[in-house]
Amino acid sequence: MGATTLELSDIRQAFVDEGLSITEWADRHGFPRGSVYAVLSGRCQGRRGQAHRIAVALGLKASHTSILTENATSPASPVLVDGASTLVAAEEDAPMS
Repeated sequence: MGATTLELSDIRQAFVDEGLSITEWADRHGFPRGSVYAVLSGRCQGRRGQAHRIAVALGLKASHTSILTENATSPASPVLVDGASTLVAAEEDAPMS
């Protein structure tokens, strides 16, 4: 069974109950205010990208590990090299030895 998610009306009521503005929440979470309003108004369903991340952060969608991202390596990932943390290029970008 999946994680419990909230309805739009629950999220809107939580903002009222907490006395928190949507702009303040967006700023705290690093999202553009307009994008958060679009998700909360239902204009944007949060199917992918930033809108999806907003929906997950608000509790509208369950957070889960995807087979699409679980093995992804960013272009500069922190790894341990000789006991020290350093940034290295992803394997496909690394020079051949």
